[in-house]
Formats: sequence, C-alpha cells, structure tokens
Amino acid sequence: MFSMLSVLLGSTVASWGLLWFVVPVDWLQTSPTAVLIVHVLPPLLLTLGYYLWQRGKAAREALAAKAQEDEAEAARQQQREAARLQHQAALAARQVAADCRWLWVHTHLSEALPDWFREMPEGVYWQTSSASDERLSSDWLDYFDAPVTEALTTLYRDLPGAACLPLLLQVVPQVSGIEYMQRVKTWQQQAWLQVWPQRGMPPLDCRFLSAGSWLADSIVSSLQQDPDLPGVVVLAADAPLLSATAEDEDAVQQSRAQGEPGAALVLAVILRTDLPVPMGVAWQQGGESDPYQPYWERPAVVAGDAAWGAVPEFDQPAFLQQPLHVLLAQSSQVSLPRQGMLQLIRSLHPALDDALVNAGLLDYAFAPDEASNEQNRLHEVAWLVHNSGDLDTGGMRLAAIASNLSRQGIDIQPIDQASNTVREWGDTGVAGSLLLLATAVAQVHRLQAPVVQACFEADQVFVALAYPANSKEST
Repeated sequence: MFSMLSVLLGSTVASWGLLWFVVPVDWLQTSPTAVLIVHVLPPLLLTLGYYLWQRGKAAREALAAKAQEDEAEAARQQQREAARLQHQAALAARQVAADCRWLWVHTHLSEALPDWFREMPEGVYWQTSSASDERLSSDWLDYFDAPVTEALTTLYRDLPGAACLPLLLQVVPQVSGIEYMQRVKTWQQQAWLQVWPQRGMPPLDCRFLSAGSWLADSIVSSLQQDPDLPGVVVLAADAPLLSATAEDEDAVQQSRAQGEPGAALVLAVILRTDLPVPMGVAWQQGGESDPYQPYWERPAVVAGDAAWGAVPEFDQPAFLQQPLHVLLAQSSQVSLPRQGMLQLIRSLHPALDDALVNAGLLDYAFAPDEASNEQNRLHEVAWLVHNSGDLDTGGMRLAAIASNLSRQGIDIQPIDQASNTVREWGDTGVAGSLLLLATAVAQVHRLQAPVVQACFEADQVFVALAYPANSKEST
C-alpha cells in the first residue's frame, strides 16, 4: 500500500516537474480539460503499470514457490515410498520361514508320557524308550547306531529325494567332528542300501550347523546362501545319561536345573516355502538305453523349474504330499539377565513382539496411522513350548513368559497348555534345541494353530513361533 502511494506521489512530482519546467507549453493557450488530463493521466498510468508489474512479479513468485513446494513434496513422497519399500523388504526378510515336512524323534522316557503325547498326529514319528528296554553303550556313537540307522531308513523309504539334500549336524562337544561325520555317512549308506539296493546312492553332503543362533535362523540362512538348495535334513543327537553318575555332586545340581540326564535323537526335513509344484519336467531316454531300465536310472533332461536342485523329478512329489506342513518363523534373540524376575520380564518384551512380527501374527505397520488391529492374529496362538528348566530355574522363567503372553492378550495357560521339554524329556544336551523345535512342530500339526517357543540357553534366550502353513493363506 505504501509503495503504491510512493509511486503515485513520485510519478506525480516527476511528471508535473517535466510539464512545468522542461516541456515548453503555453498553458494559457491550452484548454482546462487538456491541462487536467496531462497532469493526472501520466501519474495514474505509471502507478497502474507499477501495480500490474508488482502483481505479475507476485504471481511469478507464487508459481515458483508452488513449483518448489511441489518438488519438495514429490521428494518427500519419493523418500517416503523408498522408506516404505525398505520397510516392506525388511519385513519380508524377517518373515522368511522354513517348511518342516518330515519329523522323526526318539527320546528317553524317565517319567510318564505327557498327556499331549496320546494325541500324536499322523506324519510325526515319535518313539520313546526307557532304561529297562535300552542297552546302554559306553560309546556315544555306538549308542546312536541303531536309532539313527532306523530313522534314516524310514526317511529314505518315505522320501528318497532326501538323500540328495545336505545333512546338517549339531556339533557334539564330546565327539570328534571328523569321526562323527564319517559315522553319519556310514549310517546313511546302510540305510540307503536297506531301502533302495537297486539305486545308486547320491553323493553324500554332511555339514555342521553354525552355532550361536536359533536353528530355524541357521536353516533359513543356509537356504538363502544357496539359492539352488531346495531344503536340508537336520540331525541332532545327544545322550547325557551315558556320562551321568549318581555320586557326581555337580551332575546332581545340574539335573535340578536342567532335568534328569536323558537322551534324544531328532531327524527333520526342512524345505523352502516357495518350492514350485513338480510339473513341466520332461524325461528323455537315451537312444541306446534299455527299455526295461528302471526310471530312476534313466538320464534326465530338466525342462521345468530348477528350484528342486539335485532332487530327481520322480522324487519331488513325495515331499509335497507329506501330511506334515509346519512353517518355522525366524527367532528374536535377547541376552538373559543374570538375576531378577522384573529384568527378565522386560527383556522378553521386545523378544516376544519381534517373534510375533516375524510370524506375521502382529501387525508391524509402516506408520502409526496405517496400523490395523485386524492384522493381529494373536488369539490364534494355542500352545507354548519351552525349556525353562526344573525347579531351580523354571518358576521364574515360566512366570516371565506368562507375563509377556498376558501382556499381548494371548490367552493360554502356561501350565496346562505348555510343554516343558526339560520336565518331559530331561536334559538332552545339544539335541535340546532341536527337540524343542520338534515338539513345537508336533503341537502345531496336532492343534493346527501357532505355537510360541522359548529356548533358554546359557546367557541368552530365543523366542520364535511355528505355525501351520494355511495360517497365512487365510489372511
């Protein structure tokens, strides 16, 4: 406003000065109308021009500001979408699971069978034995000679293609790794010859599982590192009862915390979750081949998806036809507090939350305004599997687990709807983690509902979930 008045005043003074002192005009000979026009019109025109120029400048500045704002908003949206994609990619990586398709368990029974054992589902091989019907051997490898051979024989009878998968072993500290691996290969060969003497055995591939992480995490990592690997066979066995003595005071104290010395053997087949249905694979017989040659000895020309790796086409359907179909989610790991129940409860808060997110049961929205309770399926959890221990440690640990389950609104009874592998099967040594996983698989298959797993190690605790394969498909 003041600028307009200043322009009007300045233009008036300037134009009048020109008219009176510069331009030679005889005002007495000029009509009053013309005098009025030449005195008023130029300042008004100059002021109007300045006003229009100012309006144009403001419009240009507004357009430039609008363009800059739109560019900044587009950049913000681009950053937001990039962050969203990154969030979705990280969530997808966390929710990568493994598919348990076959399970064999052999445990030493020190007490009565748990109630849930009477409802063992089809597709899970679970044997028990006691000291009265076992012939204890002083040698660790000799003790497991018969049960491992029996388990592998059953595996190769049900799934011949499992011989083409790597066999992952749990490290046993008291046994030489080289000797253990050689004995396992011997067991594999014996089992294969018992079932398929007419077929040549595929090349044996034995490896040791990486330590320091949850089993499902190690298996998922192994599958991700080798994209051509369709799955793995996992073997864990240990027998603390072979070295237990009644006079050993340390063993007595250990049994009070970890359970009575026991033994366990677990053999599981775990596959990728995205394996294609075997189809579109053509088999071509050589020109000089014997027409009566068995189909498993004929050369193959694979024309379909190579995601099955070295597993022959005629052995692939058997994997997907198994009644057992349980997905194992990745775990969440936290350090175990040395003392204090409140500290343990607080430590398990993020562990349980992350485990539920990894299993897709708890919504993990990109932004708070996108969160939806409809995505949460915590009410589906139906069982708890843990190794909180016997009297000395089990009470506080189980109470901490129950407190966190209640905080999330998971309505299960930590006593009646739970399996404590230490109380049920005793101390199973390095096989305890896979035995806990096998128990969760059996419970998921029996209940067709998600199961929470809490595995306590020396200085850390792993929390993970297992859930039926159709659980996510229904969402």
